Amino acid sequence: LVSIGVITLLIAYVVPKVVEQFDGVGQQLPLLTRIMISISDFIVNSGWLVLAVLIAASFVWKQLLKNEAFLTRIHRLMLRIPGLGSLITQLETARLLNTLSIMVNSGSPLLESLKISRETLHNRVIRQAVADATERVREGQLLSKTLADSKVFPPISVYMIANGEHSGELGQSLDHAARQQENLLTSVISVATRLIEPLLIIIFGALVLAIVLAILLPILQLNNLTQF
Repeated sequence: LVSIGVITLLIAYVVPKVVEQFDGVGQQLPLLTRIMISISDFIVNSGWLVLAVLIAASFVWKQLLKNEAFLTRIHRLMLRIPGLGSLITQLETARLLNTLSIMVNSGSPLLESLKISRETLHNRVIRQAVADATERVREGQLLSKTLADSKVFPPISVYMIANGEHSGELGQSLDHAARQQENLLTSVISVATRLIEPLLIIIFGALVLAIVLAILLPILQLNNLTQF
């Protein structure tokens, strides 16, 4: 946000102030400079309108998210986005396993633990999957089987839960699964952060370079005309 703000100020106020010095030269400005001036004019003249539209869109979006059906569709769409969907699934799985592990190891019944753990989840699709799993567990099915059938949760977590159910140590297996999922999530976030940082540097570096070139090109053009 800071970088975007600085670059916007540069384009809106710095570039025009510098480039206007070349208006009386009588030569057409370079294409990049003309593009920067057009963007600057748009920001200065219509920036308030864009800001108002963004504020209005944000308000409308918040109102739409209050509709449960719309929110569910958005959450389902987010799960289908490559990379983001996997991250959300791992995050929600870590939340579920952590809460479930605490509840089961403290002696709470599994059904009650599932009901409480479900409320810690934010994604409506995954929350519904846990609700369906709870009902099937109530009917006598294994937790690992119901989670596997949902095709939402990571297979390794389901496998660890299944081992706990068959060995009679569900609480311990849930604890191990929660730790494993947390470690995996931490690794994924760490890698994503390391990839995003250089990407942002490249993007904003390219924008700054474009601004610098937009200022320098008229100067170089003027020097060439003077020498000629």
